[in-house]
Amino acid sequence: MEPFRTAPAGTTPDPGTPTVQEQLRTRWFDTAGTPFPHQVPALLAAFGPDPVLYGSDSCWTPAPAAAAQIRSIDTAPPPTAADTWRALTTRNAHRPLGRLTARPARPRPSPLPRPGFPEARFPA
Repeated sequence: MEPFRTAPAGTTPDPGTPTVQEQLRTRWFDTAGTPFPHQVPALLAAFGPDPVLYGSDSCWTPAPAAAAQIRSIDTAPPPTAADTWRALTTRNAHRPLGRLTARPARPRPSPLPRPGFPEARFPA
């Protein structure tokens, strides 16, 4: 990937421009699909356990396949000596999403009226 960072051909990036590897280290990676036995170990080797989040693609994946994915995560070798996959991915999810759980969710009225139901009124 790094050779493509210098397009157009023969140019050099501005000094201080992060490399592709440095940019990838600022990203999150999820466990959607079939992450074991190959993808997650390769991810851990490249980036460590900190950017790994749980992901299931459950809205597109049939329930039995999502359950099988969870079983594969639960039975995979632990990511670190002190962690389970559930503990690690839960802790990691709090880093980008923690601000969302810091305050209680406020119900939002539906933009569409529902026949047979009075219009919901929520405090602002």
